[in-house]
Amino acid sequence: NHRTTIQQRISTTTSNSQFGIDTLLKNVVKSYDRKIGAGFRYVSLLWESESNAQSKRMHLEELLEDKHILLSGEAGCGKTTSLDYLEYQAAKNYVNGTSNIIPVKIALINEVAESTLREIICRTLNIPSAYCESLLNKNGIYLMIDGLNELTADMERKKQFVISIEQFISRYPNLFIVVTDRRYSPIPIHMKKTYHLKRMEKQDILNYAKTRVECDKNVMSLLTQLLDEPSFAELEYTPLLVNQLLLALASSGKIPSDLSELVGVYLDALLRREHIEKRDLNAAPGKLDILLMKLAMEDAGDNGISHLRAMKLCADVMREYGLNISSDACINLAVQLGILMQSGNYIDFVLDDYRNYYLMKAIEQGL
Repeated sequence: NHRTTIQQRISTTTSNSQFGIDTLLKNVVKSYDRKIGAGFRYVSLLWESESNAQSKRMHLEELLEDKHILLSGEAGCGKTTSLDYLEYQAAKNYVNGTSNIIPVKIALINEVAESTLREIICRTLNIPSAYCESLLNKNGIYLMIDGLNELTADMERKKQFVISIEQFISRYPNLFIVVTDRRYSPIPIHMKKTYHLKRMEKQDILNYAKTRVECDKNVMSLLTQLLDEPSFAELEYTPLLVNQLLLALASSGKIPSDLSELVGVYLDALLRREHIEKRDLNAAPGKLDILLMKLAMEDAGDNGISHLRAMKLCADVMREYGLNISSDACINLAVQLGILMQSGNYIDFVLDDYRNYYLMKAIEQGL
């Protein structure tokens, strides 16, 4: 039996080499090593189980005991960066010979609508379907699916893709699968375990800042002082927000006079990233930002604005500005970005400072 197992492993390794998988994974390792050589450092943030509010905060590596997991979090919190790191570690283990499991990272933002999950795997590895089936049956693939939220603009496509992942898990129950999505997804996926990236605490932020090239001794001193300011304590810090904060501190050489200075820079960066990097046309200038300005001008009650009223405002904005956007998609996007929150049938800004920023923009633009 031992001899048979060795022969099977040699056969699999030979086939992988013939199909160019070895070269592919060596290139994954080389590419990541170049990033490290250029100064990049992965900072292991902390995650918490959705099913157990009292669970300890865990590092990414501790989550991988479960075969099927969902990594969930707000925009810019580090989901894609975490998957890149997992792919690198798995590829390095394969190249070093300590594992024969092949990491397959799928960025859904780059995939065409008609592709099935199996077709994407075959295209990624450049292998025929029959060999893909053989690898799947042997649990020889570590599947990493990044960005279910990238499909939100096409709800039917996302629904079908979620179903296909769940069917994949049912067919190959021992296959390792990691999926990323944003919180409050309108079409959630059901995985064995769901982990949310937790809010960065002061020490998390300082540890992360030490890895950034723009964070010299002076910037670190300013950051430490800022994090002790009560007015900045209410922010939900993510790597994206910390990056914007570090850039602001480095360019000005001083702590912002109030939260509004930082809020504007962050919200503009958030929408710009969504439009350019995530290719969501709803986040283009003159679309979602106009709707947010209109919402900020509304006289919201204690619970915020009713969902029905928000939808009517969105329709008014489309008609007034001649926009071709989806009301539901825009509101869902703002919720997933952490700008708006939805409670029951009401919608409101996550922070009063967010509302005030868009209100000031509306006044400046004469809305």
